[in-house]
Amino acid sequence: MTALYEKYRPSSIDEYMGHSDIVQSIKHIIRKPSCASCFLFFGSKGTGKTTLARIFFKMLNCDGRCTGCEKCTKSSDLREIDSSRYRHIDKVEKIVEEFYYRPIFSFYKLYIFDEAHALSVYSFNALLNVIDKVPSYIKIIFITTRIDRIPDTICSRCVVYRFVPFDNMRIYKYIRSVAYREGIDIKKENIKTIVKYAKGDIREALNRLESFLVSSDLPDILKAKDIYKMIMFIYKKKLTSLRKVLYRISDKVIDYRDVLSDMLDMINRLIYRYRYISLGRIRGWVIKEINYTRTLHPSFYWFAAFLFSLYGKQKSSKR
Repeated sequence: MTALYEKYRPSSIDEYMGHSDIVQSIKHIIRKPSCASCFLFFGSKGTGKTTLARIFFKMLNCDGRCTGCEKCTKSSDLREIDSSRYRHIDKVEKIVEEFYYRPIFSFYKLYIFDEAHALSVYSFNALLNVIDKVPSYIKIIFITTRIDRIPDTICSRCVVYRFVPFDNMRIYKYIRSVAYREGIDIKKENIKTIVKYAKGDIREALNRLESFLVSSDLPDILKAKDIYKMIMFIYKKKLTSLRKVLYRISDKVIDYRDVLSDMLDMINRLIYRYRYISLGRIRGWVIKEINYTRTLHPSFYWFAAFLFSLYGKQKSSKR
């Protein structure tokens, strides 16, 4: 079964959603007789960077709307490179050698360096030596979520585009449309929950919709009052009360990464709206844990241990 985010990945410029300013800019650049050779797409995950890079190849060789002609579909002229596997300079040098071979089926060859920040300094230097003098039929796109790790010497030679997260209303309408096409019976409240925790990431939203399709339910989300109570019980060092809240939620199926995110949002509101300035220490610990658990799926036991560790840190520190 094809994942929803692959099934509904746009294959033409007419299907592409959002970032109209970037699309119009690229269209304008392509119309010029001397089109730029290097581009840099950066932004958070799930914002359409790789999808637009693939469509860019079609825009170069056709009109971006075609989905089946030979010039658009022959993969030998489109190279998608996983940068983490090309950290060594010798591998990058082999790619550089390919620059001087003309495209076979298309007018242009396109090299997409996905997660370009994973390239080593030496790999960037090897590309830098040829980036200013690549043949006119070669186009390069660097894609990254960490523009701070791309050398300035590379950035200055690229046309740079920033991909911002999708707004919640756009994701809501899109998920509702996909659910209708897939025949998924889903309530508005569940779509709103998907949108809330997608945080502007369209791929994450589709993955959560697919989870709903498989299980016919979404994970329960803790109510705001429960999150508030946990934070205040830690803050006021009330261990017994904290245990009671944890016992009450222990039988719920919860994505604890979402709970951590909700905790951070609640702490920010308490600090900036209600002036609980001394919660800043707890806020720092939560942020550190969120960064640690980005690729994990923590369990209830992990979450309970984390809260008790927060309690222990708070108790041993001065208020």
